[in-house]
This record gives sequence, structure tokens and C-alpha cells, in this order.
Amino acid sequence: MHTIENRYRDGVLWQSRTADVDVDVDEYDETPVGDLIESARLAPLWLALGWHDIKQRYRRSVVGPFWIAISTLLFLAVMSFLYAALFKQPYSVFLPMATAGLVTWSFISACLTEGARVFIDQSTAIKQLPLPLPVHVFRLLWLQFVIMLHNAVVIVLIGFLTGQAPDHSIVLILPAMALLLINLGWMALFLGVVSARYRDVPIIVGALMPIMFLATPIFWTRDLLSGDRSWIVEYNPIANMIEVVRGPVLGTAPPSTAWLACILTAVVGWTVTIAIYGRCRYRIASWV
Repeated sequence: MHTIENRYRDGVLWQSRTADVDVDVDEYDETPVGDLIESARLAPLWLALGWHDIKQRYRRSVVGPFWIAISTLLFLAVMSFLYAALFKQPYSVFLPMATAGLVTWSFISACLTEGARVFIDQSTAIKQLPLPLPVHVFRLLWLQFVIMLHNAVVIVLIGFLTGQAPDHSIVLILPAMALLLINLGWMALFLGVVSARYRDVPIIVGALMPIMFLATPIFWTRDLLSGDRSWIVEYNPIANMIEVVRGPVLGTAPPSTAWLACILTAVVGWTVTIAIYGRCRYRIASWV
């Protein structure tokens, strides 16, 4: 048994001084799937480090990560003033829909943009420590999930102001979030591997995010886009992810097509990602 203090030395020692967690460093099945299983078993490690990242990011801040919630609230106020009038929807209907969509989108966008740099940013730890690489991806997902929970305060506030009370369908938020995290896991791992080899990928991902924001039903519903352009939403995996998460929050059950699309995306995505990760994982340390 070793503590993080024993393992995080030299360039990453500063992280270890905050998180005192016992981690078993016994050998494991060093296959792509074995890396994922071992990373899941090392949950105390990446949970502690993710929480440490939160405290470091908002150190000496007055309201801490709630600044994100405040900025989200201000952004919603401006966008609702414009889009509610544009789509001729009452605020009581538009605000809850837009809030749930924006909070979910912010979580997805942050995981993808930072996922593209996850191995690049952790290059020191990767070169010095014998940790399975998915640990860094899980750490990133946990960090962004905690930030999203702070943003969820806005959903509760808007629901209270508009009289949008949750009903029995809110229980679907649990499988919806699980499915979202499963999909974001392979996306972040895939982008991390490709970006480690090709440094243009993080820039491309950052450039594509504003386009995806406009092409994804966040401030509008998918039924508004019909005809020969409906494929923009139907084949948009992010749109389906937002759909399965936003539905339970708004008191409606997501359509079965959205569930099936997310499940299919997860199966195909993880299959491809594991294959690519298996071929490249021993080269990542030299790439970063």
C-alpha cells in the first residue's frame, strides 16, 4: 500500500500534499479493458484529485464555483429575452427548457474541449507514474460533473420561479446521467489519444463547439427543424444526449429513439475507442 504522497513526486508532488488517499499499486491486467477496470478501482485517487482541482481552480474566490452558476444565469437572462420572443414562447415554458439544455450542454462541451487536452495537460504525471491512462479521463469527468452540480442550482431556481415542479419522471435522470457519462467517457478518451498524436485536434474541437452549439436544440426544440434538414438533429449525438437528460428535468419521458441512439453511440464509440487506445496507449507517453 502506498499513499499518493509516495507516488506523486517531483513535478506532481504539489497534488499529493492535498489528497491523502491509500492506493493499492499491485499489478493488474495491462490490457485496454484492464486499464479501464483498474482506473475504476482507483476511484479514491481520481476522486480526491478531481476535488483538489476544484479547490485549486477557485482558491481565494469569494463564491467559488458558483461563479459558473452566476454566469449561466446571466447568459440565460439575455438569451431568454431574445429567443422567447423569437420563438413566441412564454417564459414559463422557455426558461426551464433552455436552462436544462444549457447546463447539460456546458457539461458536455467542457468534457470534450478539456478531454482533447487531458493527456497533454497531464504529461508530467504520465511520464513519471505507472498509472493507467483512463485515470486522467475519469478525473476530468469527475471535475466537470462537480461543476455541473453547481450549475444545477440554476435549474432548481428557474423551476421554482416558473412553477416547474418535478414529477415521477425525475427518476429517469439517474440512467440518463449514467448514459451521458458513459458516452462522454469514450469521447474524452478518444479525443485525448488522437490529440496526443495530432496537436491540431484540440484547436479543431474548440472551433467546432460553437457550431455544434447552434446546431443542437438547446434554446429550441427538435420539432422546429423539419423537412430535409431534420437530419441535423436526428444524427446529432449531442442532441440525443441532451434530450435524455432534459426530458426528466422537465417532467417528460425522453423518446425511445433518443435512448436507443445514446446506447448505440456508447456501444459503437467504446468499441472503436478501445481498439484505438489499445494500439496507441504505449506511445502516448512519448507523444506528450
